[in-house]
Amino acid sequence: MSREVSLCSLGGLFLWFLQDAYLYEWLAAGILIVINLTVPMVAIKPVDRYYSPVDQTLSYPKTDNTISNSVLFALVFAFPIAVYLCASLYNKSFHDL
Repeated sequence: MSREVSLCSLGGLFLWFLQDAYLYEWLAAGILIVINLTVPMVAIKPVDRYYSPVDQTLSYPKTDNTISNSVLFALVFAFPIAVYLCASLYNKSFHDL
């Protein structure tokens, strides 16, 4: 049983906001934002490790592209189009004819 709520009045808007649980979501988001802004950054110490920019153990070896342009084109354009066409043919209804 659904009750019609007039959104024109302040009470109706509040009831709609409360019934759809948006009020609780906004309250939870507000509480989390306040907690995030009030916890001082000195309470959480970042990890501070020294590293040298010239250290060779931290660098990857220089290589060419690991995937060719044609395969990249197929993965980015052709494969999604093929999946979309197959899904649209599979889900075709009587109203589409």
